[in-house]
Amino acid sequence: MPAAVFVQEDNVWHPSILARGPWDPHAQHGGAPGALFAHLAEAAVPDPEWQLSRLSIELIKPVPVAPV
Repeated sequence: MPAAVFVQEDNVWHPSILARGPWDPHAQHGGAPGALFAHLAEAAVPDPEWQLSRLSIELIKPVPVAPV
């Protein structure tokens, strides 16, 4: 079993099988890309005085289990 949902290689994030959703083996569950987006948003804040307090994500289509 993989230890992480995503693995970063260079500037590309590769999802593991932990990102796969229960309805389609080729699509991720919403928590996986949402968590990655939150991680990247928090890392983009340069000032330690600032903190990400709210993040909303609306997934219109399935997110494929593919590098992003």
